[in-house]
Amino acid sequence: MYIHKKSIREGLQAEQRFKNLAEIRGFEVRESTKEEQFDHIDFHLTLNSPTKEGVKLKARVDVKARKRLNRRNIDFEDEWVWIELKNVMGKDGWLYGASDFIAFEAEDSFIFSIRKELLGFCENKIDTKTRVHISSQAKYVCYSRSGRQDLISLIKMEDIKKLPNSTVWKK
Repeated sequence: MYIHKKSIREGLQAEQRFKNLAEIRGFEVRESTKEEQFDHIDFHLTLNSPTKEGVKLKARVDVKARKRLNRRNIDFEDEWVWIELKNVMGKDGWLYGASDFIAFEAEDSFIFSIRKELLGFCENKIDTKTRVHISSQAKYVCYSRSGRQDLISLIKMEDIKKLPNSTVWKK
């Protein structure tokens, strides 16, 4: 299987930026195990200060680095976000993973979305019956990369920000 080394490096760098930001914001951060990574969990966050009720808030987070519309593009895309419905092996993508939150990196922030809330939005807005063969045409329809079994779609970052429980963490 072909793995794009630049994408992996960018993903690891985004995860490190996220981890640093979470610690600055008062979270204890534990990196996931290899097994948890297969369930689309990058970090476990625990808020160091308990709530008024004495409960320590905990969350499992999947971090998504900034992406390009396609690999030939030089610039990152912050207006549109790739959503993975099926992975390259044709299995459930990260949208159906075990994380509580998806944290999308943008130039100046991370946008947090409750995964199940995002899943509901995507199931209502993405036309999974329509397939396109050019990545830039994948807006709210499905695209599969040549030689892969993935099923991905583009949605607007603004739609994620508008979900009822989404939160923005400024860098």
